[in-house]
Amino acid sequence: MELKIKNISDIEKLFKERGYKTKLVPLNKIQYDFPQKANALIDEFYLISDYRNFQIYFIKIVQPPDGNSSLKRSEIRNILESFYRRFPQVNTLFLFTIDFKEIILVSPLRALIDSKVKLILRYLFLDPINVYHTDLEVLDMLKINVNEQSPDIIWKKHQEAFNVERVTEKFFNAYKNAIEFIKKEVLLPQKKAELQKCHSYAQQLLSRIMFLYFIQKKGWLKWRNYIPDKKYLKNLWEYYKNWKKEEKADCFYSEWLSSLFFGSFNKKQILISTILPEEIKESFTIMPFLNGGLFTENQLDEIRFEIPDKVFELLFDIEPNDQNKGFLERYNFTIREDTPLEIEVAVDPEMLGKVYESLIAEEERGNIGIFYTPRIEIDFMCRMSLIEYLATETKIDKEKITDFIYEPQNKINNLSKDELSEIKNKLDNLKIVDPAVGSASFLVGMMNILVELHTLLTKQIEGKEENLFALKQKIIQENLYGVDVKDWAVMVAELRLWLSLIIETEEKYMDIYTKPLLPNLSFKIRQGDSLVEEIGGVQISLRGETFKYLPNRLKSKIKELIDRKNAFFSGQRSANLKEIKDIEKFEQDIFIEIIDSKIKDLTKEIENWNKRIKDLNGAKDVFNEEDLKAKLEIEERTNQIEDLKKEKEKYEELINKLKNKTQKDYFLWEVDFAEVFAQKGGFDIVIGN
Repeated sequence: MELKIKNISDIEKLFKERGYKTKLVPLNKIQYDFPQKANALIDEFYLISDYRNFQIYFIKIVQPPDGNSSLKRSEIRNILESFYRRFPQVNTLFLFTIDFKEIILVSPLRALIDSKVKLILRYLFLDPINVYHTDLEVLDMLKINVNEQSPDIIWKKHQEAFNVERVTEKFFNAYKNAIEFIKKEVLLPQKKAELQKCHSYAQQLLSRIMFLYFIQKKGWLKWRNYIPDKKYLKNLWEYYKNWKKEEKADCFYSEWLSSLFFGSFNKKQILISTILPEEIKESFTIMPFLNGGLFTENQLDEIRFEIPDKVFELLFDIEPNDQNKGFLERYNFTIREDTPLEIEVAVDPEMLGKVYESLIAEEERGNIGIFYTPRIEIDFMCRMSLIEYLATETKIDKEKITDFIYEPQNKINNLSKDELSEIKNKLDNLKIVDPAVGSASFLVGMMNILVELHTLLTKQIEGKEENLFALKQKIIQENLYGVDVKDWAVMVAELRLWLSLIIETEEKYMDIYTKPLLPNLSFKIRQGDSLVEEIGGVQISLRGETFKYLPNRLKSKIKELIDRKNAFFSGQRSANLKEIKDIEKFEQDIFIEIIDSKIKDLTKEIENWNKRIKDLNGAKDVFNEEDLKAKLEIEERTNQIEDLKKEKEKYEELINKLKNKTQKDYFLWEVDFAEVFAQKGGFDIVIGN
């Protein structure tokens, strides 16, 4: 649907039609004492509706020199925080635009956080040409009638309209319905896999499609002649339905989406189906080089499920009276993740995390350890762990560290340049793991804080700005790790980290068509049970000295493993299933060598104790009697030998089990994260819920 909003009069009309008493009153921005930077942003300033304790304002922003029509949240906050310092008691709705191509509705909310009153900004980003059903719902909820003309009633309606949890709950229900439909109505009847594999495949299919919903908002999905389309998937589906009338096919997934996923996004022309219309082939050849593994065939794809068109009818075709039909087309997808003080009424990457938690029945959550942790708590826990780490690793006063971590913008000048350099060095070398990563909420929370800190540190120490894409990629590569027992949780975690990078990617500044864009995260987020380390029923514990006394050949292999993982992460090595299996096999070979080395050490120790027993046998004391001390030591050494033999047998059994494995189905900390344990002996921060 389209909203006809071309000027300020149309904005006034929008609220008049919704029952508000309106009158356009031009305001003098000088009288509001905005800071110089905020003042320079404001081109036009109007009061649209005034109910004394509730007011609606409109601000037109000065067109930037680069012609960009997207307004930054930081600029909006700069204006509104200044406004609320002067008028702390009034409730408002602010509308912002640059050129009416995008209208931003902002509902500010004051809240007590950490014993301080802070301004939470709730956003609704409207594209007047493509208005989503959920956007219209918000606008409808703002309507008032003749009996609702009081500021208290109006404010209550605005509170409900901008409550993102309302949108979240509806999205949850539709998403879960889609998962259940694909799993039970489409996959299980094919009898190709058990229920868990069907669930994982359904999750993967939706994850891939939703990722495209996020990136099409950036204008990266294009038709021939490089025409971007922010509703590309829906229009691709409509094109297919028209084509299907003549071809009588049922192949949107098997020919169209598979070509897009595995051919286009990996720059493999050979995998683009020859039956596609020429216009679609042309479109598919100019897609970005995503790489990263999300669109690489994996073990789930090897099951070869058939995906009929009825799946996409559910996802794309809206029916007004059915919230589940066409649910992906009902919602505005945004790659901007909410923060504790910035909330958008839309589907953002964090909602994927909430979906993950929602898929677990309420009564099961406590049993299997899956909980949703609120964003504010995540932020608090991440900052507290960073404080403890820096206080332990540096000699800087803990109070100064605490001030800096909690208020970096305001407290950075309290630290000397040497102290800032020391903090930056420690943050560069930090290793963080979430052993039950779930939807990566803690890893994303930690990354956002590290980005904030590094950006300020680099500017203060070196006087330059950070490249945010490169910085986030470096943090993901060098600082963040995760484990989860569920394969589809690993998918969601990877998806959120990829989306956090996409936020910082601008087509005009980066080559997204010939160079692989996304890092491969297969060896950063590992699937497995992080609590129980066993292989084929054999309990393993490699803690402590494993990497301290390795022979040089093994140290060289571990260095080679680290290099191969880094090359795989950055896309220098192909992100295919064979390469993943090759690296896993190399990990396993190193592990077998480590175990073999332990067996040799145990064999040598057994031989030494046997030699000692032989020397003690027949020992006499000074009175030529049997030496009791020698006898006791023989008993002790004999028991030791028995224990050592049992340990040796366990490791020999382990090697046999490993050599007979055709694929990796276990998780061992010092094998899966050998690079961390070899370099540091373990992780600096273990965080999670």
